[in-house]
Amino acid sequence: MFQLRLGLFLRRLVSGVNVGEPTTLSLTSESDSQMKLSPLTSNAESASVETYVNMLATCPITYDAAALVFRLTSHGLSQASQYYTVDEHCSDAVVLGQNLSKAYRLMATFELNESRQCCIHKRRIDLLDRLLRPLSRKHYQLLCRQLMFELAGALTTLRDLKHQAYENLRDARSESHPHYARKANALARRSLTVYQQFLDTFPRSGSQSSSTEALSEDELRLVMLAHFYSARLHSKMIPANRTERISNVNKAFSQYNYVVSLVDSHLRHHPTSTIGQAEEVSIAREMVSLLPIKLNRLARGEHLNE
Repeated sequence: MFQLRLGLFLRRLVSGVNVGEPTTLSLTSESDSQMKLSPLTSNAESASVETYVNMLATCPITYDAAALVFRLTSHGLSQASQYYTVDEHCSDAVVLGQNLSKAYRLMATFELNESRQCCIHKRRIDLLDRLLRPLSRKHYQLLCRQLMFELAGALTTLRDLKHQAYENLRDARSESHPHYARKANALARRSLTVYQQFLDTFPRSGSQSSSTEALSEDELRLVMLAHFYSARLHSKMIPANRTERISNVNKAFSQYNYVVSLVDSHLRHHPTSTIGQAEEVSIAREMVSLLPIKLNRLARGEHLNE
């Protein structure tokens, strides 16, 4: 029965996708819900359903294979989103959007061209932002948190790509490298803003101790990660001068220090918790020890590599 239903599903799924088309993805500004795919050719119609079952059950290892799976996935999600709209099926519509965002993220790992990688992640960002904007923070708090965290991560990924482009152009002594520095910093600031919006959805009391008690273990981990990733973003900002660099390092230190304090406060009340074993916590403890030394050296006017 399962195989029969799967066969019917796959026939309907692949009926809207031309697997014989070139697998280069279209990365125009066209919205995801309006993505157009050509119908199957007569040759493709003769392919057995088992071919598609095997294809979808096998992890793609080449760009062409991944692009084909991506097109099938995005087509299916696009079809589903015509019924599960934000106005009538909000939660389901958001989940569909999250799945499409994940498809973009996975597809980007097969793309070798950095410019096209940026385009893919830009579409992810636009998609997540479009999903998040109309949602009520009060009535869809969990969904908003998920979207905020993913959006901040997507912005950080795009920032890293712009930073890499900046370093490549700087090393090549290109005059356009300041443009990429501004792009990377703008994306970092936007990501920091989204992380702060995410943190604002959690209760905050007068003391850190009471704040941690109000959070579950899973919530505490997310809060810890948001502060940790914020610290890394501050430390990766491209400074225009020494004063700005010192300010960025100070902000990174404050965030790392908060991570350590947050986790230590939680462990005092829950000594059996495993959150203290997280790699991010170990890195934060190390940074809390190292960054004051770096700040002192910068204050003395020493030149340090970024």
